[in-house]
Amino acid sequence: MKRLLLLFIILAFAGNNLFSQHLSGYISYEHITGYTYKFTVTTYDKISVDKCEMLIYFGDGDSVFAPRINGPLSPSCAAPGGMVFSSCINATYSIYSVLHTYSDNASYAISAIDFERDFPIENLLISSGFTLRAELVINPFLAPNSSPQYAAAGLVGCSCVGIPYSFNPGFSDVNSDSLYYENSFTGFGGYTDPNSDVAFTINNSTGDILWNKPQAMGENVYGLKISEWRLSGGTPVFAGSSMMELINFSNICTGIDDHSNDVTVNVFPNPAVAEIHFSVPELPAGKTHYLNISNSLGQLIQKTEIAKDGQVITLNGLSAGIYFYSLTGEKVVLNKGKFVIWGDPVK
Repeated sequence: MKRLLLLFIILAFAGNNLFSQHLSGYISYEHITGYTYKFTVTTYDKISVDKCEMLIYFGDGDSVFAPRINGPLSPSCAAPGGMVFSSCINATYSIYSVLHTYSDNASYAISAIDFERDFPIENLLISSGFTLRAELVINPFLAPNSSPQYAAAGLVGCSCVGIPYSFNPGFSDVNSDSLYYENSFTGFGGYTDPNSDVAFTINNSTGDILWNKPQAMGENVYGLKISEWRLSGGTPVFAGSSMMELINFSNICTGIDDHSNDVTVNVFPNPAVAEIHFSVPELPAGKTHYLNISNSLGQLIQKTEIAKDGQVITLNGLSAGIYFYSLTGEKVVLNKGKFVIWGDPVK
């Protein structure tokens, strides 16, 4: 047993240094027909040697290497699957997908496992390998289930030491199931929650992740388990689960004082479908102020000067997803928050 553990650690270390290094990811499934489901694994990785396939275990004794379906697929699958431009790191993303047919009604423990985790990680003692898990329930008394899907543009977070960090993947469920969120890191390796001044929490009802506050520079990982519950005869029944692993890069952000909520910002409607409005009833006198809009990766996508009290700024043309706003003066943050766009812009 000790030899197997040592071999696992050696392989994990070798994987981190020789191949693509996984940062974060999500595993999900979609009902196709009968007992057939499509399984999808999305990973965000450091730019290095590309990975053409991902090993998926279906929970019924079968497993397969699922091929990557985005980016160049031949002749050698040598190019990155895509790019995610984050404010603190550039990463490739890869999507792996495969069909599998089951033989009977049951609950199946699904997993995607790979040795190639990015390391070192602040809240892992050893490199634990990269593991994503899901549970598929085929219940003859429930309609076939498909995993919820997230709206966030990427799963690589960026935070500032000493400033609260918040994130919500923006999950929606095609089956209209009730979703329950919990912190569930599935790897081993001496995991502890990211170090914080106050607390690291995940809201079980909304999926809001709050890290208050990062204490030091570095990379931290955490897991988000999404369980689905469906009413059957008036009784909540477990319908399945999926799992997302996320990574956050904390850095020193100098030159900005945080005085959040010193000035009121009205945001309406929130959530919005096509356009959203911002107004500031009263601005501090004698200074230039800006409304800054960032996407879920921390990329600044719009910066607008606010010239007078009560000025209304209207944004449109934003794709569906979660966005963040901040009202800034000269080296000071006066207010910040987030808003949600549910629908893509009309073209």
